[in-house]
Amino acid sequence: MFDVIIQSVKKEFRNKFPYKTSLFFRFVSIFIFLNVYWYSAKAFIPKDSFVELKEFNYFSFILTGELVLILPSSFILSFTRVLKEWNSEQILDYLIASPGPRLKLLIIQGVISSLIEVLFVVFMFVSAMLFFEVNVNNHGWIQVLILEFFSLPIFLSLGIISASVYLFTGRGEASIAMLISILTVLSGAYFPSSAFSPEIASILSKYSPYNILLENS
Repeated sequence: MFDVIIQSVKKEFRNKFPYKTSLFFRFVSIFIFLNVYWYSAKAFIPKDSFVELKEFNYFSFILTGELVLILPSSFILSFTRVLKEWNSEQILDYLIASPGPRLKLLIIQGVISSLIEVLFVVFMFVSAMLFFEVNVNNHGWIQVLILEFFSLPIFLSLGIISASVYLFTGRGEASIAMLISILTVLSGAYFPSSAFSPEIASILSKYSPYNILLENS
């Protein structure tokens, strides 16, 4: 099993970063996005109806949303991407017909694909501390990490459901990615959900897993 995990990690790195410079440019793109968020935050002046805080750091607000939602989003989409890769490699039909632990293999491959994103979460967090004057509340971030860890099985389950849609229809990755983007915007990752009407905010707070996770972070 350990050898399978090691081989899966190597394969995922090859798939995600096919060229030697791919990993470098991924780090560069994260740093560029942080700069965009930073200077956008300087121009952002919240209205009283949006926030009740006297001091509102928009950069910390949007950074928290990005960091908290990267892993859950990856968990939802990674299993579908694994199935798509297997299909392109023409091994999906073989795995379906084989008597082996297909679901376990899918979960291992999907989780490994998602956990690689931890590397970029750490890079984003450290860069924000070193270059963008982010004050870190250790107790608060520990609470966020614990909450996210215990919420990951929920997003893993959503990822399996998404993969089943692709398995039965042969498509759906783009639609799932679009749905994730919509949920990210509506969840309050980029602006407070109080900007919506009370009715919409109430529905999102009750039924959107992203809203529930962010509101408790």
